[in-house]
Amino acid sequence: MKRKLSLLFILLLSAAQAEMSTSQTAQMRKILENFTLASHVPRSSPNDNGYYVLGKFATKENIPMAFIDKELIAVLEEQNALLRTDIPDQEQGRVITMCRCVMSIMGRSGKREFLPLIEQMALVSVVNRVRVDAVNAHIAICGFDSFQFIKKAVESFPNPKRQLSYGQQQMYKAILEYGGNLGATEKRIDEIRRFAMENIQEENSPLTLAMDGFLVKHESGYSTSKQRMGIAKRFQDYHEMSSREAFTRIAAQLEELPESQRTDLNQRFKHLKETRD
Repeated sequence: MKRKLSLLFILLLSAAQAEMSTSQTAQMRKILENFTLASHVPRSSPNDNGYYVLGKFATKENIPMAFIDKELIAVLEEQNALLRTDIPDQEQGRVITMCRCVMSIMGRSGKREFLPLIEQMALVSVVNRVRVDAVNAHIAICGFDSFQFIKKAVESFPNPKRQLSYGQQQMYKAILEYGGNLGATEKRIDEIRRFAMENIQEENSPLTLAMDGFLVKHESGYSTSKQRMGIAKRFQDYHEMSSREAFTRIAAQLEELPESQRTDLNQRFKHLKETRD
């Protein structure tokens, strides 16, 4: 009899712990709301990582992290559904910020369990900024392995023009700048390197600058090449201020190099348009 009572007690206890209490759920959502008040999840140190903060909350409340993950998914699905409804502009801004906040936390977690929902957000969200943030979260989890998915996300991005929109540029720019944080195989790097080499002269200088930085790291001889100097000279007159300043600085540095120290990668960059000397 005692054994049966003990088993019953264990079963009841397990059932009670099958999910967070209403109070704990409210506390977790309050933590998320506090993040949105700052409009972002701070990233300056591990202690400012939103997932780290939720982990401390879970430890304090003796909650398995699986419950935290489940609630993050529920919040994101709930907020995304709201974006498809006719809500006031002020409320829409709060909902968008919450979506961005939760996806940032998911990205910082590094957990692939979040990828199906993140990919859905990147492909079908009605808010372009949310799509871009979903791609950022994908990169935070997968690094350069996100490249094939990003191409799919870029293709699905609403854009009636042939030229890449700002949001599409930001998707590519993110993987060029941050995709290497997790390391990658040479095959994956080579795939992205070819993409950068083929598209570096398109008319979008912030993305061109990200491609330039990628090739400096991953294309032998590029950093001191005549081709890089030509690209820098072409874009130093571009209207976007930060890119213009960066390309002007690059062009000036390469001008100081003796001709004999400038590499010529003409065979690898045959497609480049003519640039002025």
